[in-house]
Amino acid sequence: MKYLFCYDISEPKRLASVAKILNEKGFRVQYSFFCCDIDKETATLLFQKLEKEIDVNTDSLHMFPICEKCFGKIWNFGKKGILSFPHFLML
Repeated sequence: MKYLFCYDISEPKRLASVAKILNEKGFRVQYSFFCCDIDKETATLLFQKLEKEIDVNTDSLHMFPICEKCFGKIWNFGKKGILSFPHFLML
């Protein structure tokens, strides 16, 4: 399943840490938005890891599950092009 993570983080060090963690599991859609193609257990563990990085008094973090049917209905426009996951061929 695909998950959309978005955040608003006020301190640059925490911001960089959260972005680095998310970049390891997915790809950046926009500055504070990442899309990850992971299972539910991994998503839960990832969210828990990210929770430890933020300050609940000043920051926010959100995770939205996106089913395959809904993911196929996403509209894209602009310089980034189509929202899709890269496919690799392993030989």
